[in-house]
Amino acid sequence: MQTEFKFGKFTVILSILIPLVLFEPFSKMIGQAIQFHEYYWYLIILFVVQYVYRISIKPLFLMICGVPAIVVASKSIALNERGYTIEWSDVQDIDLIVTEGRSTSYTLNIKVKEPWKYISQIKNPVMKYYRWYMLEYYNPFTVSLSNVEGDSSEIYGTIENYYHNYHKQEWAD
Repeated sequence: MQTEFKFGKFTVILSILIPLVLFEPFSKMIGQAIQFHEYYWYLIILFVVQYVYRISIKPLFLMICGVPAIVVASKSIALNERGYTIEWSDVQDIDLIVTEGRSTSYTLNIKVKEPWKYISQIKNPVMKYYRWYMLEYYNPFTVSLSNVEGDSSEIYGTIENYYHNYHKQEWAD
């Protein structure tokens, strides 16, 4: 038994707007790096490309390919945007973080007993180092439910039900 949650339409709009907004400043940075041979700009460009990829291009690509944003099953939860499949037995706690401002955003926060077990599965060495380095300050096992189609509180309720039903079970392979 599993439940799938697809990416929302907000993801498509964000995926189109972010590269358009960042095109001009990004092209100026590249021009400055080439013109003045200032090599530190290449590092800044690398981080901007990683950020744009993670925020907009990867979710759009996953959405076009028909990959759901979150897959909740009896053994695990798959956060496809982040690239993690976390077993329920490794989950320590889950929270819904509500941030209110001009608009309300909902974030699913998953606390894992052994975070390095999942961070070591990341293939991109830059992202692996970043997630390891930021582990003290930031939980890498978060998903913005604003990017997921459906009501955020219902999605969280479904995930919470799976967590309470399956997190103490041991599965024999």
